[in-house]
Amino acid sequence: MYSKQPDELNAFIKAKQSDNYSCNTCQNSCCFESGFAIKQNVDLIYEKYQNGGLIRTDYKFKPDLHYEDFVRIYFDVIHSPSINLTLYFPRHIAYDDVALIISPNPDKPYWEHRHNILREPANECKGCIFLESKLSQSDSRAKRCILHNSELEDYIYEKPIDCILLSCDSQNRVIKPTAKESEQYFEILSRYF
Repeated sequence: MYSKQPDELNAFIKAKQSDNYSCNTCQNSCCFESGFAIKQNVDLIYEKYQNGGLIRTDYKFKPDLHYEDFVRIYFDVIHSPSINLTLYFPRHIAYDDVALIISPNPDKPYWEHRHNILREPANECKGCIFLESKLSQSDSRAKRCILHNSELEDYIYEKPIDCILLSCDSQNRVIKPTAKESEQYFEILSRYF
């Protein structure tokens, strides 16, 4: 079911996390733009879905989906040839309570294009599809990730691997990796996945 994170990846993630790391009580907006998952995460998320474990307070996941349909509806799938990985970006709830699709833009890197779309006021983005409830810019209450499990932080589990990398400082500001750290991170991921 769950596999241990490779030691090199685990050490890298632990070095990036602050001592006050606690996703269950965080009031930051990092889930406003979630990180990416790898296939191992997606397989486990789908298993949780099949077992009835994906529960939000304000949104119902479509029932009885096959794996391919589940991925198509709830993830933007981007193959990154430069790092030889397929990345699965969880969709976000938009103004009309549907999962917002972010198609690649040939004129911009996907990350930048995605950031712009999610921040576009017309989309009224309400955060990652895997939050327990919608986020709003004016609501600072913590919104628990329904995939988070602090017991499994040393494992590859449902929570997207890129979300595990992020943590906050003592003022609940996201600690973003530098360009060099991002490069190291992708090198590690491409070696193991």
